[in-house]
Amino acid sequence: MNFLQMKQFSILAKHQNMTEAAEELYISQPVLSKLLKKFEKYLNCELFTRKGRNIELNLNGRIFLESIDIILNEYQKINEHFFISKNVDIPIKISGFNKNELDLLIVNFSRQYPNISIEKNPNTPMGALNLLLNKKSDVIFTDNFSLNKFNLETKNIDFINLFRNYLYVSVLPNNVIAQENEISLNELLKYEFIGAIKNTWTSEFIENVCDNEKVNINYVHKYKMEMLDKIFFSTPYLVFCDSINIAYFTNYREIRKHILIKNAFQDIYLCYRKGDNRINLLVENIKNTFHEIFNYS
Repeated sequence: MNFLQMKQFSILAKHQNMTEAAEELYISQPVLSKLLKKFEKYLNCELFTRKGRNIELNLNGRIFLESIDIILNEYQKINEHFFISKNVDIPIKISGFNKNELDLLIVNFSRQYPNISIEKNPNTPMGALNLLLNKKSDVIFTDNFSLNKFNLETKNIDFINLFRNYLYVSVLPNNVIAQENEISLNELLKYEFIGAIKNTWTSEFIENVCDNEKVNINYVHKYKMEMLDKIFFSTPYLVFCDSINIAYFTNYREIRKHILIKNAFQDIYLCYRKGDNRINLLVENIKNTFHEIFNYS
């Protein structure tokens, strides 16, 4: 059994669900099923108890996982000592999202690897992508609207589809549309909005969606992004927000109703420069924590 297969087994054991593990490994469920049979044939024993799509580690599986965890942890220590230390004085530059989101996404990584310096640059999807292409950033968050304008295949850049971010309209409970579960952009044209100033992640997302639908929203006021928490509490006007905003400002779910806007979403991508093991560690950490932090649907 090689290192990759050990990592695959570890991920399968973590999820104990064939579908979820296959998604993280970027392979199909039938391929993962074959891998599991291969593991069990190699060890000449069953490692899981099958329960439909869910599986549960049995005693053999738990013993095997303990041994694999030791090997994977030792491998990580080797990486840290021999590869990460070479560039430890050069900060990793990460761009995209707003400051609050960036802080949340790297806090665990910074605790785990305190010697690796991170330089944060909040930015829009297009702004972050331009920084990466001009070699002024190492890891970025961007979206499908921006990526569709470039070809990254020859740029020594890799990318991962992280998350589908949906757009919502936020209203007070007594608003006439508060009972709706979904609404179209065209239906919102007769209402008054307040919105974020330009050059923020959310404002660029909204602009791209509105451009696609060829609609012009009636804004009566624009606010700075740092005012969003106060606005959610008080304003009678309609406000656009996305899955990430709602996941971050959890206490506002009780104050305002969030109505899904039909056909309004962005696919969020994590793009990064190849060839630096510190960057690979950061990317892996972000992949593992992103959905735990920003999970609202």
